[in-house]
Amino acid sequence: MIRKTPIFDWEKVFDETKEECKIGYDFLTSNDINILYNKEKRLQTNYYIDVFINKGNIVIEIDMKEYLLDSPSSILIQPGNSFQIISFSSDLSINIFVASQHIRNHFLDSFGTSVSLHNSIRLKCYSHFNKKEADVMMHFVNELNEVIAETDNPFRLNVVQHLNTAYYYRYFYSLFSNLKTNSNNISDRFFQLLEENFINKQDVEFYANCFSLSKGYFETTIKNATGRSFKSWLDEKLISEAKRLLTESENSIDYVAEFLGFNSQSNFSRFFKRMTNLSPIEFRKGK
Repeated sequence: MIRKTPIFDWEKVFDETKEECKIGYDFLTSNDINILYNKEKRLQTNYYIDVFINKGNIVIEIDMKEYLLDSPSSILIQPGNSFQIISFSSDLSINIFVASQHIRNHFLDSFGTSVSLHNSIRLKCYSHFNKKEADVMMHFVNELNEVIAETDNPFRLNVVQHLNTAYYYRYFYSLFSNLKTNSNNISDRFFQLLEENFINKQDVEFYANCFSLSKGYFETTIKNATGRSFKSWLDEKLISEAKRLLTESENSIDYVAEFLGFNSQSNFSRFFKRMTNLSPIEFRKGK
């Protein structure tokens, strides 16, 4: 039986957080890495998590992909992502912001249809800052913390949303300023469709038909909008899920191969070897 990744218990974290560091169950700020640290197992989040590294470094695994984050930098963990803190330096200094999907969606909606912030963040969840950007980031972090601490301010959630909007307008516009609106909208919807269907629908025609586009035009649109092909996005989802299943379940490799839509274990093993330089057996033993 396939086991799902456990969901991170954010309600407990919010309940244990002081009032001056949270806004209801919608927004939370912390500088304690231990709220995310669970060395025993990987967890899935249903909240957005922004991690700003001010000093030191941290190694984090997101959807089975490992990131080494040196300061100053930031990374975004999105709902549906599984993550695990692998290690961090003794001099680590961070700021963590946790936002509900409701708040984040309201924030994303403020950008309208002319640009695609969501797509841009998806393409680049990790950012390293130069000194000027790091200074602005710290100003933004300090401003957010000050606003959240104003527990008697009935408008503080509105202020937090506007501060987020201003920050991302300033630093993420370069990621999508050259993309066309139509291509943007298609690629955003494609990511949602892929997330929902990658196990059962792996032919490009299915996704092209969802937009009433020819296969060729659809593939060109995705490549132009994201810089990557349809197949590379599909392969990334499949290898991430394959790693998760091999790590978190005791199902046979043949069962995992069939579950992911491969017509034989040998085809799955070749795919896994091509993507990781390891066989499924070697990967499972290593974990």
